[in-house]
Amino acid sequence: MKANQAAKPTRPTAITGLPSDIAGDAGVSVQTVYDSLGSKADLIRSLNDLIDGEAQIWEIASTIPTQTDPLALARIPALITRRLVERCGDILRAGVAGMQAEPELVPVISEGGKRHRAGTAIIAGRLADFGALRDDLSRDDAAITMAALADTTMRAVLAQSFYASA
Repeated sequence: MKANQAAKPTRPTAITGLPSDIAGDAGVSVQTVYDSLGSKADLIRSLNDLIDGEAQIWEIASTIPTQTDPLALARIPALITRRLVERCGDILRAGVAGMQAEPELVPVISEGGKRHRAGTAIIAGRLADFGALRDDLSRDDAAITMAALADTTMRAVLAQSFYASA
C-alpha cells in the first residue's frame, strides 16, 4: 500500500481497482499482490489502519487521557476529522462512493465509524468527569452529538453545501 502511494502522485479515485493499481505500480502481477497481501477483502479491511496511520491520528488521540482543558478536549474530534480529510480525504471519498459497487467496503466504513464513536464516547466521559457538560446533557448524548458534528461524511456534505452557495 505504501509503495502504491509513493509511486503515484495522486491516489486512485475508485477503490474497485485497488489490487490492479498496486500491481501495476509495483510492476508485478495481480496474483502476486493477492499472494503477498491476502484477499481483496483483507486489503480493504486494512484501509482503516492505513488511514489512521497516514493521518497520524495517534498524535492527536494520544492527548485525550492527559488533556485537562475541557475546551481543548472538546476540540479533539474536529481536529481528528480535519486531519483525516486533509490527509486522506481522497481515500475516504472513494470508500464511501465505492460502497455501492464493492460491498466489502461497508465493514471498512462501519469500522471507521465505530472507532470515531468510541473516541467521542471517551471524550464525552472525560468532559462529564470535569463537570464540563450541561446538567441536562448525558454522556451518551454528548458523545452522539460530537460524533455527528465531527463525522467526515457530515463534514463533506456541509462543505459541499457551503461552497455551492458561495
